[in-house]
Amino acid sequence: MPSQHFLVALHIRPSTGVSPTKHIWRRAGLTRFLDRLRVACDLMALFFIFDHFTDKVDGGGALVYAKVVVDAMRNPHIERPCDEPKLGEITRQ
Repeated sequence: MPSQHFLVALHIRPSTGVSPTKHIWRRAGLTRFLDRLRVACDLMALFFIFDHFTDKVDGGGALVYAKVVVDAMRNPHIERPCDEPKLGEITRQ
């Protein structure tokens, strides 16, 4: 059973009357709670990996990593270049 805070967040609706989270999940085919939980856990793992990679670089390097992650999320069907940091392939998978 999800926590009460999570349930409240699911029912917050913008002025259009459509729940933004339900719309995104339905569009992605994530209708079951366990599917949504798996995506959330994978995203949290990616956040930790991203943090590990960016601990070793300055602000410019972190921006490069962020652009790689965003590009891999927007284009998961495209193979990542060989000279790109491994973070891109981790995100794509």
